Amino acid sequence: MAGQVRNSHLCRHAREDGNHGADQERARLKKETFAALFQAAGKARAHSYAPISKFNVGAAFLTDTGNIYAGTNVEEAGFNFTIHAEQGAIAQMVVAEGRTRITHLVVIGGEPADGMACTPCGHCRQLLLEFAGDDLEIAAAGPDGDIRLETTLGELLPHAFRLSNILDR
Repeated sequence: MAGQVRNSHLCRHAREDGNHGADQERARLKKETFAALFQAAGKARAHSYAPISKFNVGAAFLTDTGNIYAGTNVEEAGFNFTIHAEQGAIAQMVVAEGRTRITHLVVIGGEPADGMACTPCGHCRQLLLEFAGDDLEIAAAGPDGDIRLETTLGELLPHAFRLSNILDR
């Protein structure tokens, strides 16, 4: 499975060419930022409730106010109301400080040797867009802290449908 990119909800294959954006010119997460977000996402992932898929995901993000929020996936039998890690973190942020801007995101998924880059699913990408811009820096990491993909929300969700599509009419 080395070199795969998967989204963080049931992790469907998205790319298998091994080129995960490493050659792109853009700012990368600072080591300190990655370390803090990785720790929070790892702690959340340890509490994942994934009895069906057995695929544990943790996500943590940093806001422009300097706060870190983390979440994990919580499954239910029908998968209709499964909570994704990013959704749980966003809900905590909204409860704590209302609508604010997310600046950095780390998602942890996969197993130590599988090389999988677990990125936010399409639903979570759209939800993140409500709280972040195209420049949201995203790192997909393995459980041992290896960064498997660094990208931006704009690269993961080009030509996105935005709230402004409705409000600016």
